Amino acid sequence: MNKIIFRTDGGGNVGLGHLSRCLSLAESLKEKGIKCVFATKDIDSKIGGMIVSNGHLIEKLPSEISLEEDLNLTINLIKNIRPDLVITDSYEIDQSYLEQLKKLNIILMSIDDLAKLHFCSDIVLNQNIGAQNSDYSIEKYTKLLLGPEYALLRKKARDKQGLKEIKEIAKNILITLGGTDPDNQTLKIVKALKDIKNNIVVTVIMGPHYQYEELLRKEIGVSNQFFLVSDPQDIFDLMEKADMAVSAGGSTCYELAYLGVPNIIMVMADNQKKIAEELDSYGTSINLNWFEDVTEEYIKKAGENLIKDRNKREKMSTKGRELVDGRGVERVVEEITKQINRVSY
Repeated sequence: MNKIIFRTDGGGNVGLGHLSRCLSLAESLKEKGIKCVFATKDIDSKIGGMIVSNGHLIEKLPSEISLEEDLNLTINLIKNIRPDLVITDSYEIDQSYLEQLKKLNIILMSIDDLAKLHFCSDIVLNQNIGAQNSDYSIEKYTKLLLGPEYALLRKKARDKQGLKEIKEIAKNILITLGGTDPDNQTLKIVKALKDIKNNIVVTVIMGPHYQYEELLRKEIGVSNQFFLVSDPQDIFDLMEKADMAVSAGGSTCYELAYLGVPNIIMVMADNQKKIAEELDSYGTSINLNWFEDVTEEYIKKAGENLIKDRNKREKMSTKGRELVDGRGVERVVEEITKQINRVSY
């Protein structure tokens, strides 16, 4: 049986974006009969349980270790498991780390958003809109997989294929800011939407590491307008039912685009800035920019305008489906299996 090691992290300190997209990929690799092992740190029992329940293995790394110790543990793991391919997805990993892994004579793939390193990897994947070959310093043999045609959507999102109804006035609004939201921008958005007079219904998703539920419930009080959902299993049903969304600028934007859901983006991290700008320019999203600079009044105005503007929402929905066709995971898996088979013969 072919084996792949994912060296990635996900939890309260780093968020869940890296781990989530790796799980999307592992899910399809498993269907091809490939065994996936997650070497990860900063992971809690709930997230670990999610990995195991999907049929994968976990090798836990200590949370407080240096990058050199991290590298040594990963090298030992590779020597013990002897995988066909290793996938890295972490902002902590540097050029030297990758070079040391490559010296083990393995096939190496790196999932990257930043293009700040020289990559010796056999495959480099950047699923983000605006990613270009010229951004990257690579070896001659490196294969670049760039853009939303390689977006690693979760399977439950990919399984949704219905046409999006665009209503005259948007009623169902979704708020989703990822797994953590350490600065509690969810509360700011809720306060802004409370002041909108239209008869809207707002579903607020609280990620598994959201820590401000009590404050949020106090703000909402007894309401038939706001509904709080904690780490839902059916998040894609909620996305599909939404007329529009307010989200962070991460991978969720591509899932919303695929489902045809117009969204307003609040940039929550440096790596989301370019994504939000590109999605706004393309026409799938409205970029509010950096969260610290966004006021409740600004959110309210953007929300009110989009709620009332059916024509704009219709164009955003169409653009989203044009941008993301849902076959990204399939294309990445095809390239991985090509690399493995090439070495096998």
